[in-house]
Amino acid sequence: MADPPTPLADLMGAALIGLMREHRAAVARELAPLGLHVGQEMLLDALVRVEGATQADLARAMGIEAPTVTKMLQRLDGSGLLERRPDPADRRLIRVWPTAHARKLHTQMLHRWADVDARMLADLSADQVAAFRTVLAVMTTNLATTPTAPSRPIPGCSAPAIPTSAADEGEPS
Repeated sequence: MADPPTPLADLMGAALIGLMREHRAAVARELAPLGLHVGQEMLLDALVRVEGATQADLARAMGIEAPTVTKMLQRLDGSGLLERRPDPADRRLIRVWPTAHARKLHTQMLHRWADVDARMLADLSADQVAAFRTVLAVMTTNLATTPTAPSRPIPGCSAPAIPTSAADEGEPS
């Protein structure tokens, strides 16, 4: 009989989701006094990094869909953080610029994010932090470049390998 599958809570993905949930809550607490909600800081960062961007440029910079950026910008309209101007070369395009207030708020936001990171990494050595960054990069690459489940055992996981084809299950193809 095959070993029972590893409980979801014991899998690495669940641990990462738990970390992300705590990080998001900590960031939310830090952003609230600035009048920002989680997610808005990412738009603010893109606005400052890609000044004069179109909505499509912002979507690419943030790795999200253009309609999502449109909704996010609409929510920030009237906040004094952005200014919309027509593109001088193509009047059909609207470019978005951060205001001086947005740049100031961006700096404050970066400090608060750095504070959250410092708390999150407080009990780790510089070597552990560097190793963790490497591990995260490898894991990200693995998921981005491996479209199917592995057919080999997963290190540190008692779950049986997940077959990637009928042939792996011993069934005729």
